[in-house]
Amino acid sequence: MTDRLVRPALVLASLALGACDSSPQASPTVDAAVSDTGAPKKDAGFIDLDGGPIFDAGDGIPAPFQGAWDRLPGLEKFPIWKAHDPQASASPIRWKPCTPVIAGCEEMVVDWSSDAYVTLIQAYSNESNPFYKEGGRSYFIYQRLFPPPGGGVAYVGKQTVVEEIGVGPRFVLGEAAPFSAVPVATFGGGVVGVSSHPQGVRKSYEYAFNVDQKTSESAVWDLAPLGIPEDDLGIPLNYGAHFSHSSGTVPLTVLTDVRAKTIFGLTERRDWFVQQVRGDGLFAVNQSMNRLDFIDWAGKVTGLHTPPAGWNLYEPKLDRDSNTLVWFETRTDNLGRSDLFASPANATVLTPRLVRAVDLGDKARYVSSPVINGDLVAYNVSKTEVHVVRLSTGETRTVASPAPYRGGEGPWYVDDEYVWEPELGGSGVVSMLRLRWKDAPIVP
Repeated sequence: MTDRLVRPALVLASLALGACDSSPQASPTVDAAVSDTGAPKKDAGFIDLDGGPIFDAGDGIPAPFQGAWDRLPGLEKFPIWKAHDPQASASPIRWKPCTPVIAGCEEMVVDWSSDAYVTLIQAYSNESNPFYKEGGRSYFIYQRLFPPPGGGVAYVGKQTVVEEIGVGPRFVLGEAAPFSAVPVATFGGGVVGVSSHPQGVRKSYEYAFNVDQKTSESAVWDLAPLGIPEDDLGIPLNYGAHFSHSSGTVPLTVLTDVRAKTIFGLTERRDWFVQQVRGDGLFAVNQSMNRLDFIDWAGKVTGLHTPPAGWNLYEPKLDRDSNTLVWFETRTDNLGRSDLFASPANATVLTPRLVRAVDLGDKARYVSSPVINGDLVAYNVSKTEVHVVRLSTGETRTVASPAPYRGGEGPWYVDDEYVWEPELGGSGVVSMLRLRWKDAPIVP
């Protein structure tokens, strides 16, 4: 299960090596229950989330956790909960001046641990950026890691926080060691999706919680008869009650609907990565064909755009409010040479427009994953330097994490004034910087 959380990094690494295979992959043999015509198959079980707990396996809530916590129905045997009142269990994101004080630089207040030597924060939305915006409301999805109070590397707890920017935490999922519930929490369409694959159980438990916590849906998928050669359905993303799971062991995408209680696998066997979900389906990179595709929730695949020979397509990002899709195309023989494209996010045809050509002057370097917010796109050109581009004009400004900060590997959020950049410590991300880019220098 751990492997599925690192596959996006492996995909990017393969791009860095220029090893993208443009030929179709052979379809491995998988049980017909998944590889049939795509007709939805009713699930083998269902949990009534409003029916109350079946039994209580005890408290076990980590000491650093604050507030009251509710168990997830069906997973009472496992150390996993959701916060009864999210704002009582997680403080909102706050900022303090950088050290030393530097104009235009602020650092996130990490108030759940003082350990400076272990990873304390993760962007935990898998193949999507942790920033999500729709209907004019912006959300940031991240994970807080809790080392032992006395120090050490064995974490005692984790919290996945969905925070509405300017409002505060709207949902918090808590876990405790040994983390045997193995959940992934995602966010889309105003709904928190939780997909859990408990250790030792060949079932997948999926939940859809509205951020107002007043309505919910759930389903249980029995994986044994599906013939999936893994212990789980793969990396999940959700939009409302719809989930898309991209498997890594074999090219396979499984679509589930916890409201309709249906599950089926796509008949076309491809690795679809960096999925960008919305109400009618998702955009994704068809890695084996080096193509940008759209997949609707019924499983229909539409090929939209293929770059010219000698170029790889990667990292599409979607702004739902402006209906804009952006992506990079990178030379296979020179990773430092990339083109940023934008297009209206049409599900049947794209009209790519070159926004900016990027030349880093180094064949071994490459731009980071971008983040989009309306007319703005931000991406790293080095570990410490971020470029912010206006899609409408191509104007580009540059801002950098100041010394002694180390910077990160790609921005997590951008708005009209600031860009949020993870700050790397000894073994991972220990905080986050908020850098003012609005008055930063323009680069040609």
